[in-house]
Amino acid sequence: MAGAYTLWQWQRDRQNKQQNATRSLLAALSGAAMGVALTTVQWLPLLTLFRSLSRAGLTAADAATESLQATQAITLLITDRGGNYESMLYVGVGVLALALLGFLSNWRERWLWAATVLFALWYALGSNGALWVLLIRVLPPLTWLRVPPRIWLLGIFALIVLAGYGLQTLYDPTQRAALRRLIPRLSIGVISVGVAL
Repeated sequence: MAGAYTLWQWQRDRQNKQQNATRSLLAALSGAAMGVALTTVQWLPLLTLFRSLSRAGLTAADAATESLQATQAITLLITDRGGNYESMLYVGVGVLALALLGFLSNWRERWLWAATVLFALWYALGSNGALWVLLIRVLPPLTWLRVPPRIWLLGIFALIVLAGYGLQTLYDPTQRAALRRLIPRLSIGVISVGVAL
């Protein structure tokens, strides 16, 4: 996610013809190099012990344990109290409404965050969705990362960022005036979905 965000930000800087686009890319690359260096103590022994680890023998079926069912997507809007914590998607209706407002207020600038949410949801389906099945064929080491719904942490992060943009939209008088029609429509849409569910 950090790599995708870095490339996206660099592309935006380049398109806006900002002079510091190269400098920001170099800063991101040096940060990535520092991250690799600081985590060497973890990943280098892992690579040397790879063959003897139990996860090396995981099958795709083992790795796909607790994959989300498509019907569990409803738990985005309705909490499943007492359900399996691995498959809980609920972040709160307030966060969802603010995230939707944040995305709709400037979708051209914030599409990466919405794409992250959709990617995380699709990947979380695991063996019940085509994305995870395709990715483990292309990148077999992904089977080490058991329980595909754990990627929802990225989805939560992206929703929080979008909700922050939504809250900023509500507090900014110029944006609030521009969105005077969108906010009531969005509210009616969220309430309608809630009542329907």
